[in-house]
Amino acid sequence: MKTQHELGMKGKRLLALLADEIKRGRFKKREPTTFLSYGEALDKLGIPRRGRAGQQLQREGLTELNQWTKSHPNIPKVAGLIIDKKRKRPGPGFAPSHGHSESDWQTWWLDETARAIDFEHWDHYISAEKLGAFPASSESAALREGAETLDYRKIITIEPGKRGGKPCVRGMRITVGDVLGWLAAGMSHAEIIDDYPELTDEDIRACLAFAAEKEHHAVWLPA
Repeated sequence: MKTQHELGMKGKRLLALLADEIKRGRFKKREPTTFLSYGEALDKLGIPRRGRAGQQLQREGLTELNQWTKSHPNIPKVAGLIIDKKRKRPGPGFAPSHGHSESDWQTWWLDETARAIDFEHWDHYISAEKLGAFPASSESAALREGAETLDYRKIITIEPGKRGGKPCVRGMRITVGDVLGWLAAGMSHAEIIDDYPELTDEDIRACLAFAAEKEHHAVWLPA
């Protein structure tokens, strides 16, 4: 069980995304137009959008990441690199959560994001899951678990135009890749179902079975 001073799996996953974008040179210091919007962050994490992007991203690690940096004063407030697309600034709760009023926070925010861009130790706080892949032994076991007991063809569907024609779960907008990404980030079946109650354990195992089949030979799906 994590303490209030530890970063949980969702927070790590979001931090890994920001660290990768920093390495790619996406962000420019003190230029919010180069920062990441809530919706874009969800898309890059492979999380289907439901409702308001800012509120959804808060549940998907943004609040956790922000609180973690708050409890570690020496770590730059990297969550400030994620902004409201229209307003070109973080949500209204960001500055007050760090003790800043509406009148004095913008200079502090841009200074903190500049520090985050220059910070060289993000990898120290991100576990191996940031690469989006299972450790080899865990991956093999997980894929075998799904493949041995389930016919994925009753669950995995492909529809032209839906999520770019990617394989989805029971006609929903949740793709196999979404589910595999959450598993790769270290989420358990129960955690995924808690976040996406429309999914079942059988759906998740079907995604694993699909991946196992694809790994070994061509995948067949009904037309």
